[in-house]
Amino acid sequence: MVKQSYFYQVLFALLLLLLINSSVVATEPKIAILKIGLFNLLKPKTIDIEVVTDEIVAINSQESSQENHSKVLLLEQSLTLVAKANKITCYLKNSQKTVIKKWEVDKLNLSGNNSLSLFVANRLRRQIPAQVSFYAKNDLLYTTLLTNPEDTTKIALASEVSEINNINATQALAIFKAFAVVVRSYIESEKGRHRQEGYDICDNTHCLLYLGEDSLANSKQANIVTQAVIETKALVLKFKDKIVPTYFTACCGGLTALPTEVWTGKQHSTYPFSSIKCDYCKNDRFYVWERTIAAKQLWKALQTMLNFRPSAETKLIPIYNGKGVVTALNIKENNYKTKISAAKFRHLVGKTLGWNIVLSNFYQVKFQHQQITFVGKGFGHNLGLCLAGASEQARQDRSFLEILEFYFPNTNLSAN
Repeated sequence: MVKQSYFYQVLFALLLLLLINSSVVATEPKIAILKIGLFNLLKPKTIDIEVVTDEIVAINSQESSQENHSKVLLLEQSLTLVAKANKITCYLKNSQKTVIKKWEVDKLNLSGNNSLSLFVANRLRRQIPAQVSFYAKNDLLYTTLLTNPEDTTKIALASEVSEINNINATQALAIFKAFAVVVRSYIESEKGRHRQEGYDICDNTHCLLYLGEDSLANSKQANIVTQAVIETKALVLKFKDKIVPTYFTACCGGLTALPTEVWTGKQHSTYPFSSIKCDYCKNDRFYVWERTIAAKQLWKALQTMLNFRPSAETKLIPIYNGKGVVTALNIKENNYKTKISAAKFRHLVGKTLGWNIVLSNFYQVKFQHQQITFVGKGFGHNLGLCLAGASEQARQDRSFLEILEFYFPNTNLSAN
């Protein structure tokens, strides 16, 4: 009886698999697809996958022979993917974690109607929609999620802002509506950044923080976030009929920056960004900040950029523009000198020592007893919408349209 029951279960799974695939094909042309590259900072070699709800997920694997082999992942089963060189070894396991099937593929696609739980690199569990693909390269797994801009906007809002405090429901809706338009506009304007890598945007702060469906489910303001996205559906900010790259920052420190002050290279947008004086964020905890580290720690973080060995005489000399924003830094000792851009400096320090050391490009540097102190203003790149300032504007009952006009003047709101 057990074997017969299992036979019918698998038969039912295969039939449902056909329905899933046919429904995806039927509805796909009607839905805008957004490809998000996941877990690139973690660079995982192993990923464990489980079905979240009582549904069946299709496993479509492509092998070197170009043949496609379809399998299914059921509730209480799990699938472990391990990168080996440029191939993926797949282990399908039962509820007791016993391997019941093993195979090797070049690429793997999972498709279903609900969600999957991914346990990544033995350190992170993330819930994502069940439309995802994998490939291996140099012993690492690369993951691409297929979703849509509206769902991404919701999850990004909850990922970037877990909760806004000291605000009523009407005020919270105003800030989340403004932020929804900003995030959606950013997605549409920036989604070509990773085209050569096979996806539109990545899931970290290089593009847009995307922490999965749990970020929305666990948000205390999830209902307001969802309502904000629904009420602004498909709305983006445009300038002369082109979507504006609506950057945003946690706290601008009183004055928003220009793209040319934050990043080197040619800016692709025709929108004339301007520095906005923002007094609304002055009570934020990141409006003014101070961080101190040992000089030898800093030199170690910058060692790949230095052409000399630092000593007790080495100095860090910021180069400022007319507004007091750091645009570059000189690392100098006697006749030796290395120049580094402010963006590269923050990246190297953040990657090595943590992202809570140099919080923005608006700071001064002090030396004392081989300690370096950064005294700065703002948190983030200081460009675009200031979340701290926008939240305060909402508390003062300004509408989402007024907030958008404040940070992105001369733009218009229209459907994408």
